Amino acid sequence: MSDQRRRGLRSNAGLIGLTIAALVYGLIESFVVAASYWDGVLGVVLGLFICAQPAANLIDSLYRARTARGDEPGWLPPLLNGLAMLAGIIVIILGTVQLTRAARVH
Repeated sequence: MSDQRRRGLRSNAGLIGLTIAALVYGLIESFVVAASYWDGVLGVVLGLFICAQPAANLIDSLYRARTARGDEPGWLPPLLNGLAMLAGIIVIILGTVQLTRAARVH
């Protein structure tokens, strides 16, 4: 099994799963009318967790020595990393909005 497949949430499938989790959170929050402090906290923490995986991939790619030309990943991993990072940032923003709504209500 290749190193890319053994990395859990930092693999291609893991990044797709994190992006889907961000979409699910966004859909749930778009239908929730009442602002809750815990909804906002969950959103910020989930967004930070989602952003941590692509950030770790970026750091790994910066420090990894590429000796063979066949080691080039192509366009899919950077695209998935960018998509997951964007999804995480959006979830952080949604969580922050929920926190400010909850603070205004109370």
